Amino acid sequence: MKKFGGGVLLVLNALLAMIIIFAPSQILSLATTNVLYVDPSNVNACTIKVTDCGTSVKPFTTIGDAIAAAMQGSTSELSTNYNWVVLVNPVQSYVGTQNIGINVQLAKGSSIELRSMTATTVTIDCQGSGYFMNIRSTSHFKMNNFLVKNCNANIGGAMSIVQSSATLTNCNFLNNVASIGGAIYIDSCKSVIISATKFDSNQASERGAAFDVINSPTVELFNVEFANVDKTFSCRQSSVVADTIVSKTTATAMCDDQCSFSKGRTVICHRTFDNIIGDTPIESPFCLPSRNSAQCGTSCQSTTDSCLSCDACPCFMSGAFVTTAVGSCTKSRLVTPTINFDDLLSGFTDKVTIDIVAYVKVPKSGYYSYSTHSTHLGLSLQMDSRTMLISTYQRELWSSNRTIYLEQKHPHALSFRLTSPATFVALKRSFSFSFDNGQGIEMFYSRSICGDGIFHKDMTDCDHDKHIVPASGNIVCGDNICNEDNPNDCFQDCYSHITPICDARKVPKNHIAPGFITQDDTLGAIIDNQMIWHLPGSEHMTTAIDIVSGEHAQKPIFYFGYCSDSDINLVQDVYRGSVYELPKELAGKMLPQCSFDTSTTTHSSVTEMKESKTKKSMSSYSGSIGGSYDGVGAEVNAAYSKDQSITQTNSKSDSSTSTIFVTEIACNVSTVELVEIVFHPTFLKDVKKCKSVNDMVGVIEKYGTHYIKSGVLGGKLTQSTITSEVMTSSEQEADWSESSKRSMGASIKTPVLQGGASNSDTSDSTLSGKQQDEKMAKSERTSIVTLGGSPGSYAPGSSSQGEMFQKWASSIDLNPAVISQDLYPIRDIIPSTWMTSVVGKNVQSLWKDAETIYYDRNSFTENPGRQEFQYMLLMHTASSTTKFLPPTITIKWTDVKNKPKESKIDLYYQRRDEEDTLSPPYMMDFNYVVPATESAKDTCWNIETNFGHEKIADTYQRYCQYSRKSILSPLRFDFVLDADFLTSTTRPVITVTGIPSTMDPAFSIVRFESSEGIVFDKNGGYKPFATTYVTTAIHHLFGPSVENAVTFQLTKYATGTKTYLRNVISDLYTPQEYSTITDRLYIKYTNPSGTETALGHHSFNWEVNKEQKFVYGYFSHPYTTGTPTYRYSIQYQIGSTTRVDWALSMEPQPSISSWKRKALYHHTAMNHYQSLPPLSLTTSHLNMKMEPMDPTRFDWLYTRNYVSESVNGPAI
Repeated sequence: MKKFGGGVLLVLNALLAMIIIFAPSQILSLATTNVLYVDPSNVNACTIKVTDCGTSVKPFTTIGDAIAAAMQGSTSELSTNYNWVVLVNPVQSYVGTQNIGINVQLAKGSSIELRSMTATTVTIDCQGSGYFMNIRSTSHFKMNNFLVKNCNANIGGAMSIVQSSATLTNCNFLNNVASIGGAIYIDSCKSVIISATKFDSNQASERGAAFDVINSPTVELFNVEFANVDKTFSCRQSSVVADTIVSKTTATAMCDDQCSFSKGRTVICHRTFDNIIGDTPIESPFCLPSRNSAQCGTSCQSTTDSCLSCDACPCFMSGAFVTTAVGSCTKSRLVTPTINFDDLLSGFTDKVTIDIVAYVKVPKSGYYSYSTHSTHLGLSLQMDSRTMLISTYQRELWSSNRTIYLEQKHPHALSFRLTSPATFVALKRSFSFSFDNGQGIEMFYSRSICGDGIFHKDMTDCDHDKHIVPASGNIVCGDNICNEDNPNDCFQDCYSHITPICDARKVPKNHIAPGFITQDDTLGAIIDNQMIWHLPGSEHMTTAIDIVSGEHAQKPIFYFGYCSDSDINLVQDVYRGSVYELPKELAGKMLPQCSFDTSTTTHSSVTEMKESKTKKSMSSYSGSIGGSYDGVGAEVNAAYSKDQSITQTNSKSDSSTSTIFVTEIACNVSTVELVEIVFHPTFLKDVKKCKSVNDMVGVIEKYGTHYIKSGVLGGKLTQSTITSEVMTSSEQEADWSESSKRSMGASIKTPVLQGGASNSDTSDSTLSGKQQDEKMAKSERTSIVTLGGSPGSYAPGSSSQGEMFQKWASSIDLNPAVISQDLYPIRDIIPSTWMTSVVGKNVQSLWKDAETIYYDRNSFTENPGRQEFQYMLLMHTASSTTKFLPPTITIKWTDVKNKPKESKIDLYYQRRDEEDTLSPPYMMDFNYVVPATESAKDTCWNIETNFGHEKIADTYQRYCQYSRKSILSPLRFDFVLDADFLTSTTRPVITVTGIPSTMDPAFSIVRFESSEGIVFDKNGGYKPFATTYVTTAIHHLFGPSVENAVTFQLTKYATGTKTYLRNVISDLYTPQEYSTITDRLYIKYTNPSGTETALGHHSFNWEVNKEQKFVYGYFSHPYTTGTPTYRYSIQYQIGSTTRVDWALSMEPQPSISSWKRKALYHHTAMNHYQSLPPLSLTTSHLNMKMEPMDPTRFDWLYTRNYVSESVNGPAI
């Protein structure tokens, strides 16, 4: 027990001794009584922080400290059933934070009494801010001889008494204000007695100016006076008994249908007419004012308003906000903890309307079931503005059980409207709503509270809530709320609603969870039959395949959730005596226990091997491939380009005549097929985040490009044998096939293959041991690629490899992999209705664009194999408005062994990936139009000029990145072939398909390694061999960055005079004359005899915007024997910087070939980016030295007329 002063304790101890002797029956009650003193006028007054404070000698300064001391004492381990008495000296008005806003909650069995030390009343003055006292869960509270005035609160202006018992005697409540219970709010109390008490001039905007009582069985009034009060007291679901009431004629009582309010023996509630008992008129047909009435206005008056009475007032309360109305009369507004009404507005025959508004937060995202029940009511239910239930006509009895998906990330707006038309007889109306499993679900009502996740339009809500949940309004896609009827109609808002999240594994009914150890007896067999395992390997079907690598993607794209324990999808394995369960998204069947099957396929090149693998995995889809996807060429080219077996084989291939034998050992366990598409929630979330095509590329990198429609589960070992020996007969090919099988058998040290586990002679082989040794000496083998089996069970190269193979083989049944698959592109199963945040782009089209870029990035291996040959193709064409796809070119030729060959070139627009080159950040449109001029600028920069004079080095040049829709001719395509058709012993036959009839392009194909190439037209005809064709790329700058004489003159002025040139030009020319200012760059050719001819020129008009320009030329001149020379000159009207970035000549070589040309090139870097000398505007030339192609400069012949995003400089 806490010590509150020595004097007090001595008195108490003496009393205790007397009680023990004279009154043993009183020991408990008196022994646990403590007296605390409050007297701020005492010079020794102290606070709770001072030891022994609270005695008559050292009283507390404030009432709050005394209550706190009592609460500390009543919750200590030594306290049981304490009775606390707080004696307050009425020397002054008690004000300030330590005398108001006091919360009282004592331990069970304890009580507390506040009373004056003298006969004078103690005055509590809240001064218009806050309540006096809030009593909760206290066995008994007493207050005697107190005046409480000028208090203000939302509920219970002066006091609120909740779940307690209380007695108020000789008290006065003056000028207190609240929404409900102007002076006192009483809720869920066992007993409340108010006697000899006056309520004067208290106000309540909703109900109960004097007091409001709810859910309290016993409230007794004795000699209570109500003065200057309207709507005096209200009663809800309670019993109030009064003996004497003194009141003005304006005093009224408001009762709900479950209130029992009586004076003497007369019940005074639920009359059909006003009745006066004594001086108290009882109001039956009362109406509440509008929440946005004139007295409320647009601002909240804290002393008189609340959100229950005024829309402008903020509030946050647990439960649902209910408004009831009869006809046009609003009868009540209240907040209820649950939505369960047994008798709504009973006795009324007019039209009845009940509006219920609440917000719901759930502990985790998922599906929640809810139930509604009503009698004699029409019903409309909306969740986040979406209509979930509607029955506008009145039903005698109506029940519904439904399910809704709710997200954890934000609250959900729930609203009801219940209606009942006018009737001739009074009906009993009831309504209830509840979530079937409401654990963890929070229901509340909030208005204009910053951070509550709800935005009220036209209110003083904070910006934080603007993009979360609108309290009401129309359904709008993109508002982060999924309230559309079909989630697929608004992917941005409803992506998380598309796939329900269920248990990853659920035991079917009448079965037990697998994993128990059983004995090999009848009981064990019975138990085994009740354990259902999932099909081994079926989880592989959740992940898609990256067609580039041929491997499973990093993350699952499909979701197999066991949402039901009644719908069982079982597959019986009669071969192994087991039963397996499959998710509903899969169908499958078991195959006999495998005996390892061996097969060998032959390929003439790595490309053919790759194409065979592609064709095999996409055979079912091949009938429709390319029908709606323009990037099929890129897809085919990139497919399996980084597959492990392909890359290993490619590294072993050393010539164009290599032959590849691929041997596989396979064990098939089961087959599975995907029968239902259910996207994984994580995939949907990542797709939703995509705001650009580059974001979607990242999604493809994580989730793959093709899903497995059906597959074979099992185990497989693969090895490639590569030889450069030319195959001249089928018998020779068969011998090599036999040899590759024996080589693999020796590699894994197992006799599962015909030919045994060694190279020695065998009875079942057509090859002798010596022949096998010879073939092994003439070939190379890749390491073994393993699929299936327990991790680490097979490790190639181990000393115990034969034993490991047996261990691996025995583990395949329980750890199979997908060893054969039928692939379909993911893009085809993405609904076209899914829209992204990118304007005008749906998910499917953005995926296709990203997929094309992904294929483009993986078109070439980082280390091309020794069997691959790189080419560049330039397509020269005039501008056209006709859209076209990249053409397909087929070349039939003859190799050095006189063997006919065919090379097929599937062109596609690709993105250069070198950061240090001027390269586009994404690919061109596949369905392309060749423009006449560049257009559609995406981004522009001001960058410091690279080749201006030091005097004007502070000048900047405008530099623009142009859209992929404005790439000018020539179009460049890079491709790889596994054989060099330029070594053909015969004139190749060329076929071009896919060129519109309105276009007449010319094609140049160049191989850098040999500096050779061909030039042909769209009909496959070779261009005249008496003509040399020259391509040029021109780089031009206008503006203050100038060269030659103008620059020379400009250097005479001070540094920083970057506007000087433009000022001079403005003096020389009028704005109307700007278009006549032209510079020209002439391309000149000198034949071996010394005659110079201008092949043509490029013209540049004055442009005010100071942009860089890239233009291209395609010229020709007669071929003559000897060495031609090329140079260019610039004719100025004003100074500018212009140069030939590069030039390419395709020169006939009639002494060597009648179709193959010599390819020579020039790049400005060869001249060290030099400029024309000053003071020689029309006479100076720059020579273009033409040299053989340099393979290390493959990227120098850049044709795109826009730059990458990595260009530095201040953006404008």
